[in-house]
Amino acid sequence: MALSDETYNKIMDTIARPQSNLSLIELLKDQGDTGSLIKACLKSLETFPDDIAVREILAEIYLEQGYAGLAEGEIDTICRKIDELSKIYKIKAKLFKKEGRFDEAMESLRLYSAHCPDDQEANGLLSELVAAAGEEKSVLITPTMAEIYFKQGEIEEAINIYREIVKAFPDDKQYRTRLNELEAMNEPQKVDEGEKDTTKEKKLKLISILEKWLDILDKKKALTT
Repeated sequence: MALSDETYNKIMDTIARPQSNLSLIELLKDQGDTGSLIKACLKSLETFPDDIAVREILAEIYLEQGYAGLAEGEIDTICRKIDELSKIYKIKAKLFKKEGRFDEAMESLRLYSAHCPDDQEANGLLSELVAAAGEEKSVLITPTMAEIYFKQGEIEEAINIYREIVKAFPDDKQYRTRLNELEAMNEPQKVDEGEKDTTKEKKLKLISILEKWLDILDKKKALTT
């Protein structure tokens, strides 16, 4: 049921208050009033531009309404904010390291590296943790290093690194999927027998046509001499 103008205006006036921000937007969402919901989200984001929850609702409603470009814009903004917030995982890893909780520290760094793979400080910290935990695996065994090998055309090296990563993190679907992709790319290309036959038939047909044309040209030449 659509809201009356009076009720809607009251909500829009109230929504600038942080304590009622998200709850009022969710109320509008439950009412199914799409137009009012979009307006409320936009008004809220004017005051609270870093509110990921509101942006998520706005992205969802944009997508449902077929506004893919607008939805993508909101999603990109959310992803950038999440990347910024992911630094807390590095801080958490430092905390765990001080407490001697090396496995938990490495797990926090793994989560952080998914967002910031090129952070040299994090890579150095990981190296320390690996040594402290008594791991024999090299710090170079990371998705970042595997992708560097891949970009250089060293697919075998990339595959070997991902195999070690999958062993270390067997429940991580993303790493396993990437390993499968690389292994598929590295398989020798097989020529389909049916495709071979088709190519051969095309060549034979072309030769036959050329022979007929040569025969016709020879006969015309004979008539003119």
